Amino acid sequence: MIRRIGSAHALCTLIVLGTVTGCNSRLPVAEVEGVVKFADKPLPHVRLQFLPDPEKGTQGPISSAATDEQGRFKMVCADGRVGAIVGWHRVVITDMNTRLFKTPREGRFEEDNKKEKQKAQPNRVPDKFTTAALTPLIKEVKAEKQEMTFDLAR
Repeated sequence: MIRRIGSAHALCTLIVLGTVTGCNSRLPVAEVEGVVKFADKPLPHVRLQFLPDPEKGTQGPISSAATDEQGRFKMVCADGRVGAIVGWHRVVITDMNTRLFKTPREGRFEEDNKKEKQKAQPNRVPDKFTTAALTPLIKEVKAEKQEMTFDLAR
């Protein structure tokens, strides 16, 4: 009987310690907001992703945001916290207005045939900003709230 109580007590202690250390091991996040521009004009409806850069020692979940009509954004971490992991990030920006063509499918509805063919919209974001391997945007997120501006024409 004493062994069972001692084992149960030890198990509870391990669970509590695991929970406490798990909470303390969360990576720090800082608020990041700002604006995306192209040729000094706000760029609405683009998606930003902050990808932690392991080459510079940053690891953790990505953060993302979409710009509003004024080109403003506020980052949100993949784990739900507002901001981005403190450290260095590669910043990838993609155009949410670029429409992809539908692939042909069997059993089309008549409405599909009646719709006007969608015209491809040109990508407003230069290709070099759309992939982690090519992006020249490498930014440091510091431990305090910060404002960032990205002008893609430069």
